[in-house]
Amino acid sequence: DGTLIGEDGLVPSELWPLLKELKKRGIVFVPASGRQAATLQQTFEGASGGMPFIGENGALVVQDGEVLHSLVISRDVVTEVVHIVRDLASEGVNIGVILSTEEGAYIQRTDEAFLTQADRYYKKMTIVDDVLEVCADVVKIAICSFDAIDDTLVPRVEHFKTTHSVVSSVENWIDITEQDADKGKALR
Repeated sequence: DGTLIGEDGLVPSELWPLLKELKKRGIVFVPASGRQAATLQQTFEGASGGMPFIGENGALVVQDGEVLHSLVISRDVVTEVVHIVRDLASEGVNIGVILSTEEGAYIQRTDEAFLTQADRYYKKMTIVDDVLEVCADVVKIAICSFDAIDDTLVPRVEHFKTTHSVVSSVENWIDITEQDADKGKALR
């Protein structure tokens, strides 16, 4: 956001002819983002044939529907993070979690405010009764808080920084991936 995608969430119209020229010259254009790979595919629909996509902060690379690379978070870490989010919610923090997999994202919070936030970045989402019952491998955990995160969420997930990548993405969002998940590494 702000690098290529505008504040309106759209790709500038002048990019489309440039993509055609790049393809004609044999230059591969590779969008890399913290967004879901499926969201990137939708954003670049019509120009995406053969285009690789680096999604989930580098934890997932796909091309023409085939997964080229993924970094899976251990089930223990997923469970611990979900419990942290649930504990904060029970303490009154307005918070929710999204589990991203190769197949799509899973959520259990269904209120309009959360769905609106999630839909900005996750176009392929499934609502489930309990995200901990999702059997698919998780490549990114995204946490969205409508409250300030510095005094609530950050202290509770800070210890993951020694073993995982913990980044603040957009305001009041924290993404957790495997430590080797990195857009630059994924591009290489």
